[in-house]
Parts: sequence; C-alpha cells; structure tokens
Amino acid sequence: MKLLSLIVPVLNEEEAVPLFYEAVQEVLRDEPYELEILFVDDGSTDKTLEIIEGLHVRDSRVRGISFSRNFGKELALAAGLQAARGDAVVPMDVDLQDPPTLLKQFLRLWEQGYETVGVRSRRDADSWAKRVSAGLFYRLFSRLTKGRVVPNERLARTCTFHQGLVWLGGLPQCHCGI
Repeated sequence: MKLLSLIVPVLNEEEAVPLFYEAVQEVLRDEPYELEILFVDDGSTDKTLEIIEGLHVRDSRVRGISFSRNFGKELALAAGLQAARGDAVVPMDVDLQDPPTLLKQFLRLWEQGYETVGVRSRRDADSWAKRVSAGLFYRLFSRLTKGRVVPNERLARTCTFHQGLVWLGGLPQCHCGI
C-alpha cells in the first residue's frame, strides 16, 4: 500500500491541530493509502507540542518534529519534507486554509502520473514580503526539479502535492521522539 505524507508546519496552533487531525481522518477514512501526518512545531510557546504528542500516543501515524525556537514556516516545511517517508507528500496549513477535501482529487491525479498538483495561484491577501518569498521559493523549486513543476499562474487551487522530492541538505534540525 502506498504511503501518503502530510507535512503540517505549526506555530502556536493548540486549537487547530485537533480540528485538522479530525478533518483529515474524515476525508481519508476510505482511501486505499497508509497515512503519515508529520506536524513540524516551529517553536510554539503554547500546548501545540503536547497536543501533537497526545495524538501520537493515540495514533502512531502522527509524527512530530519540534524546533527549539521559531525558524519560520519555510524551514519548518523543509524539515518536514526531509523527514517525510511517503510515496507522495502534501504540505498543508493546519488552519484548514488548504481544504483536506481536495486530497482525494490530488490523489487521483497523482495516480494518473502527475508529479505536482495545485499551487496557490492568487496571493492577494498576502503581504508583499510573503508574495516575494513565495515567488522566489517556487522559482528555485522549479529549477531544482528541472521545470517539472507547473508555474503558480497556471494552477487553480491551493495546496501543493509533490512526488519524488529530494532533500537538499544543510539545514540544522532537531527531531523529537514522536
């Protein structure tokens, strides 16, 4: 059975983590995939890590990485991508901004051979700095994947879904025991 990894960067999301977990369970209940939910705690000061640890105790498919301080979402995502074990990897926002209901559609497209499905095409609500950093990230990612990533402008929905990612290395990290 194929393994699907969800990479979920979190920072002070103690209320959102359980809601995200339940939403994903509901959507993927009848899907023929093994599941790994990898939360990357980017230096939370609330009970986010405790909640992730509690979920891990109940469900071994939940894993966690904990940073000693806040390094930013991009590095949290990079650490999650490195640690992911899945045949397919889906970075998602814990606040359900990336609707878990789209996972089924993404999985069908992946099974049809697509390597990348869905990158956010509208960034109107994002700050200028966020839009610039996201643009640089996708430009770099496209180069690293030799152009196998469809540009932002040509895709219609949120979320990214990647097959065959390779870790670039060089970023310090700390894994916790979950």
